[in-house]
Amino acid sequence: MVASTCKEEQSDRNLSHEQPTVRVIAGGPTLAGDSNRSRKNYAKYAMTSKEVFFNTPAAKRVRVRQVPIIWTDEDEEGILYPHEDALVIKVTAASKKFDQVLVDTRSLVDILFKSTLEEMRIADLRLEHTNTSLKGFGGGRLVPLGVVELSITISSPPTERTMILDFIVVNEEGPYQMILGRPFLRMSKAVLSNHYLGLKYRVNGVVGVARGDQRIARSCYSTAAREAMQITSLNTRVGAKNGRHEPVEELETERYEAINGEVEKLLKVGFIREVNYPEWISNVVLVKKANGKWRMCVDFTDLNKACPKDSFPLPKIDQLVDSTTGHGLLSFMDAFSGYNQIPMFEQDEESTAFITNQGLFCYRIMSFGLKNTGATYQRLVNKIFKALIGRTMEVYVDDMITKLKIPKEHVDHLEETFGLLRKYKMKLNPEKCAFGVE
Repeated sequence: MVASTCKEEQSDRNLSHEQPTVRVIAGGPTLAGDSNRSRKNYAKYAMTSKEVFFNTPAAKRVRVRQVPIIWTDEDEEGILYPHEDALVIKVTAASKKFDQVLVDTRSLVDILFKSTLEEMRIADLRLEHTNTSLKGFGGGRLVPLGVVELSITISSPPTERTMILDFIVVNEEGPYQMILGRPFLRMSKAVLSNHYLGLKYRVNGVVGVARGDQRIARSCYSTAAREAMQITSLNTRVGAKNGRHEPVEELETERYEAINGEVEKLLKVGFIREVNYPEWISNVVLVKKANGKWRMCVDFTDLNKACPKDSFPLPKIDQLVDSTTGHGLLSFMDAFSGYNQIPMFEQDEESTAFITNQGLFCYRIMSFGLKNTGATYQRLVNKIFKALIGRTMEVYVDDMITKLKIPKEHVDHLEETFGLLRKYKMKLNPEKCAFGVE
């Protein structure tokens, strides 16, 4: 999630033209202030290595020997390793206990969701106005509802710690009830450890600890992943017809039906099988076709990054064109779902696993979207038609041409081609084939 100060409204940008950014939660009323001048001064003090006092009298600091904060192997007890879980702790606010509180070091503000505020039964009249807006909750500009001052308590006696924080209230949905950012860490002077999933802080001369709940953290992650990643559509525009947008619920239903239909069809023909405990899981991607129907694809981005590149060369188009020039008769053939005619190596099948609402499945045949499908298919057809390529045939991946300068011998050469197709059980798509083209 991200929130950043917006000096002026910016026009929306197409997602395809956005530059990759590392997003953090920023903005809101912070130590830097709400005005541009105060923010510039804040940055200037950092550049000059001077200490910043914000309308507070400078007081001489007295060094006090304090109990050290350390982490030991004992802090690993009860934690499942390895893990990459977020730190989600329990706090008490407005006499109510909340257990879905994210501690986020990337957040420059403490965030309170409106649903949590309503659960506290605190009237909106207590919200104070803020001059700054936020950016990053989904990438768009977000105007906070206001600021509320709340007292929160972490941990339990005798090492509980209570502090007063200013929360930015937002009307957004999320898996968490509130987000504690850098203001919380500054006020509590806590030391955070993601490895040990905990916070340690000094209180009454001893070290207190607030431990994260790994089970709740994974539940929150699962909720967010289900909402944002279960179905991804490359068509970011909601289909508009005659200026009217189709209802989102109808679109979601349509997508689920498209996925379910495709999965059933692939299971029926034996292209996929159900799988348990795969090491790799990819997401389903839906693409809108020209006829208005959905095409189901699988996003193998992460899997492709881990695979070595097959550098087998593809034929050069200009050379293919030159080699067919001057021939009196041509026949064009196209393989039917060419990639799907190549079986996967059995040990690699589960690496192509993908997730749908019906379960986990993996491909038994070579699927579109894999890194080396083009090179693999070209190597195959080069071996199959080795005796004919350059003489009576030219092949570019799944597109084949039978050529001949003497038309009366064309049928004989087609028989050679079809003989090899039958031998290796390669099927053609009749709708995309054309024979005897002059």
